[in-house]
Amino acid sequence: MNLWIRSQDKMKLIKVNFVFLNYKNSCQIIANYIPDFIGREGDYFETLGTYKSKERALEVLDEIQNILNPKYMIRMSGNLSNVKKYLNIDGAYIQCNDNADIKNINNNLIYEMPEE
Repeated sequence: MNLWIRSQDKMKLIKVNFVFLNYKNSCQIIANYIPDFIGREGDYFETLGTYKSKERALEVLDEIQNILNPKYMIRMSGNLSNVKKYLNIDGAYIQCNDNADIKNINNNLIYEMPEE
């Protein structure tokens, strides 16, 4: 899965490894990333957004976490009245027939940092 985050100022779109909150001096959400430039080695850090309070910054991190939760698309063919299977997908039981096609659709995710 690839997570891309657009910065609060809209000037950067970064493929991130992980994000964290720096709340000692200010409430900043910072991303760790590896640049795709030839000849550049090591990890880099970029501030993606700054918020008025630690609580608001934690809400933004919660939003990012929520988009990382797996999302699935289920396509079923045939007579839907003959439901035969129960599938457990992340704790949720889903009924489908023998011809169900289940696909995880979380391959690339983009999150845009809120202004406030």
